[in-house]
Amino acid sequence: GGGGRGNLLHHILTANPSLTGVLIDQPKAIKLAEAAWSEDKQGATRRPQFITMGGGPRAAHSFFDAGTLPKGQAGDVFYMRNILHDWPDRDALSILRDVRTAIGSSGATLL
Repeated sequence: GGGGRGNLLHHILTANPSLTGVLIDQPKAIKLAEAAWSEDKQGATRRPQFITMGGGPRAAHSFFDAGTLPKGQAGDVFYMRNILHDWPDRDALSILRDVRTAIGSSGATLL
């Protein structure tokens, strides 16, 4: 799970050109997303930052380690879709805690 090709992010950035976005997913998905944005995302004023992550607890970018996630700022939103259902409850709670730590107290998480 992750950002996939970034279709939702594309719609958000197109409707709100002053926003920026970060798309995080596995390497294969990021390659597809970069290609899709290059081909068909002319409506968005800004391309997102693409971040490749691993799925395990020791990956360079991992939702199991808040220190590897982008740091949130006031008003930021972390949106997660099709992620938590893939993990046992203990791991899902760890993911949520790490995302909360990364976003800080003035951001939000949407599931």
